[in-house]
Amino acid sequence: LRIFENPCVLTPPDAEPFNIVPTTTSTRPTITNPPGPYDCSFESGICNGWENMANNQFNWTRVQASTVAAPEIDHTTNTVQGYFMQADLSKGGANDYARLKSPTL
Repeated sequence: LRIFENPCVLTPPDAEPFNIVPTTTSTRPTITNPPGPYDCSFESGICNGWENMANNQFNWTRVQASTVAAPEIDHTTNTVQGYFMQADLSKGGANDYARLKSPTL
């Protein structure tokens, strides 16, 4: 480790960062991982191993974003055409529950 008492000198002298105009742009690469055995987007139906649990007061259902008030879009497709699972709270009462069981991970 060397410690200098003098301030750093810019080389070349006109290399002030605020004077440099960017000439290129940088983007993050898109990383696409293949789906794993436990991934489920519900786009093609209810996936293997996912199920409503017994003794629910109401159930989870697969819905399309265009048919419900919220959320407005599906996170998988980023459109209103995408599907997801939703528990309709209007079908339950106080202290009721709807449990969706996933496969054992």
